[in-house]
Amino acid sequence: MKKKIIILAFSVWSCQAVMGQSSCTAPVVPNAKPKNELAASYPTGSFIRYVCDSGYEFVETHYALCEDGTWNLPVCKLQTSCTVPFVPNAELADEFTAALYPTGSSVRFVCDRGSEFEGTKYALCKDGTWKLPVCKILDHARCASPRVPNARPADALAKSYPSGSLVRFGCDRGYGFEGTDSAQCEEGVWTLPVCKDVPFLVLDQAPCSAAPRVPNARPADALAESYPSGSSVRFGCDGGYEFEGTDSAQCEDGVWTLPVCKDVKSCLAPSVPNGQPANALKTLYGPGETLRFVCDSGYEFEGTRYAVCDDGSWRLPVCKVLDAACAAPHVPNAKPENELAASYPAGSTVRFGCDGGYEIEGTRYALCEDGTWRLPVCTLPCTLDRTRFTSSQADEGGRREDVLG
Repeated sequence: MKKKIIILAFSVWSCQAVMGQSSCTAPVVPNAKPKNELAASYPTGSFIRYVCDSGYEFVETHYALCEDGTWNLPVCKLQTSCTVPFVPNAELADEFTAALYPTGSSVRFVCDRGSEFEGTKYALCKDGTWKLPVCKILDHARCASPRVPNARPADALAKSYPSGSLVRFGCDRGYGFEGTDSAQCEEGVWTLPVCKDVPFLVLDQAPCSAAPRVPNARPADALAESYPSGSSVRFGCDGGYEFEGTDSAQCEDGVWTLPVCKDVKSCLAPSVPNGQPANALKTLYGPGETLRFVCDSGYEFEGTRYAVCDDGSWRLPVCKVLDAACAAPHVPNAKPENELAASYPAGSTVRFGCDGGYEIEGTRYALCEDGTWRLPVCTLPCTLDRTRFTSSQADEGGRREDVLG
C-alpha cells in the first residue's frame, strides 16, 4: 500500500507546474524603437508597442509582452517592400499610390504619347526592388524644328524633337500670344502658338506701366518702360536657382504674371497621402524647413508627423490605417479575471483563468492586434490512469515493496 501511495504522488507531481509571477526589466528589440519612453520595469501582463527602424518591417506583432519575468518580443526584419516606382516616358495608370508596396505587388503603367511598351506594362516589386517596364519613344513620332510666325524661340532649337516635347517662344515686339507660348510635338506634328498684333488682340485691356521685376532672376533682354497687354518678357534665373515652370513674365490687362526662380535646394509645397498640412502651405520651402501634418480620420502616423525639406526633396511622414479594435474575447474553458469591456483598442491584453480541471498552455493573456485576438489555450492536465494498475501489477508492486523494505 505504501508503494502505491508513493507512485500515485509522484505521478500527480510530475504532471503539475507551479508558475511564479515576476516583473520584467525594460526590453530591447533589435532594429526597433519603443513608441513611448520605457520604464525601468514592467509587471507581468504589460505590453509595449514598437516601431521598426527605417528599412525594416515587422514579421508579425508590433508588441512586446511581459509574462512571468520574460518578454515575448516582436521581430523586425529587413524590409522587402518597394517605394512608389518611376518609369521614364510613362505614368501610373491609377491616380492612387501607396507609400509602400509589399514584395509580389504589381503596378500598371501607361506610356506617354509617342512611346510604346517594350514588353510588359507592369512593374513588379520583388525583395524591395522594382522590375520596371520600358516605354521606348517611337522614331516616326519625332518633329523637325518648329517655326512660329512673328515669334522667336526662347532657346536654341534642336534638329528634331520626340513626341511630347515642348518648345517655348517669345512674340516679336508689337505682338502677343493668343493662348499658350509653347509649341508641342505630338506624333510628328507641331501644335504651334499664335502671335497676333497686340492692338487688335487686346483693344480693351490696359498696358503694364512698369517693367517686371523677378526675384533671383535677370531679364534676357533690355527692359522697356511699359508693355502692352499680351506682351511677354523672358528671364534667366541667378546662379543656384532654377525656374519652377515658365521662364517668362506675361502682361495681362495691366498686371504682370511673373515666373518663379527657386533655390535649387528648396522644395515645392508637399502632399502626404491620407494627411493634411496643419497650417497653410507656402509656395517654396528652404532646405531644412519642416511642415507639420495631420492624418485623416482613421489613420495614424508611423513615426514622425513632420515633413522635412532636404536638398530639394521632401522626407515625408506616413499616415497608415489605424489598427482595428477587437470585440470582447472568448476563451474556451476559461473566464476573464476582470469584467470585460464591449471593445478593446489594438494592443490591449485581457488576463484569463482556466476553469476547474483545466490548466493554461503558454500565456494566460489574450492580445488584441489589428482587430483579431491572439488567445490563450486551456487544456485538460495529464492525470494518472488508475485502470492501468491491475491486481497483478499491485501484487508485483507489493513484492517490490517487500524487497525494498
